[in-house]
Amino acid sequence: MKLSIACTLVLAAIFSSCSKNHIDKPVNNTLFHVSLSPVIKTANDVTPTQILGGKALLTFTSVKNDSLSISELKDTVVLSNALLSKQVSSGTYNITLQTISTAPVDTFIRFNAQVKDLAVHQDQTISLNANTSDGVITINKNAISTSIPPTFILSGSAQPFNLGSNGNYYYIYVKGSVTGKITFYDAANNVYMKYITVDAMTQYDILPNLQTGALAVSKHALHFIAKPL
Repeated sequence: MKLSIACTLVLAAIFSSCSKNHIDKPVNNTLFHVSLSPVIKTANDVTPTQILGGKALLTFTSVKNDSLSISELKDTVVLSNALLSKQVSSGTYNITLQTISTAPVDTFIRFNAQVKDLAVHQDQTISLNANTSDGVITINKNAISTSIPPTFILSGSAQPFNLGSNGNYYYIYVKGSVTGKITFYDAANNVYMKYITVDAMTQYDILPNLQTGALAVSKHALHFIAKPL
C-alpha cells in the first residue's frame, strides 16, 4: 500500500530550529522554506479518512548543496499541527518523514514517507511516497451504542484501549500480525466481542446484526489519495 504526503515549498529567509550535522560557512543567504501540510483522504467510500497525529522525525539529507555543506537536518515534528516547516538552502535532498510511535495499537496511522533526489531551487509542490505496517479496525457508530466507547485488548493482556472517534466511525490502528479482541455494545446494551488478527495494509469493518447478534467483518485493502490543505 502506498499513500502520499502533500508538501509545499515556499521561498523564505529565516532559519528554523533543527539539529545539523557538518555545517560549513554559507556561501550565500538564499534559503527555501519547506512547508508540509499532510492531509490523507480516502480513495473510496468504504474507508473512512485516515488520521494523522503524534510525533514524527523529519530528515533532510543533502545529496548536493549549492551554498552550504550540510550532510543532514533533523526535526521532531507534531503531525497534528496544520503546518510543518523546514528551511534549507538551494540543493538536492533526500527527505524522509517517519512516525515515532512503535506501540502495537494507536489512534494515528504510522508510516514512513520519503522522496529521493529532490532538487530545491524554486517554489514547488512535491509528494512523498509512503508505506505503513498498520491495519485498521473500524465500526460505524450508527450500528452500535455510542454511550460506551468500544475497546480493543491485545491477546495476553488485560489492558483495554479505547477506539478513536472520527466522523461516523470508531477506529483503531493495529500493527500487522497483532491479535486482539474488540468489544462493544448495541443500543439495547447487548455486548459483542470479536477476536481479530490484523494484517498490515488492511481495513476490518465490523458490522453487527442486531437481529441475530452475529458479527460481519468486511475486509478491504487500504487505499489513499492525498490532497494539500
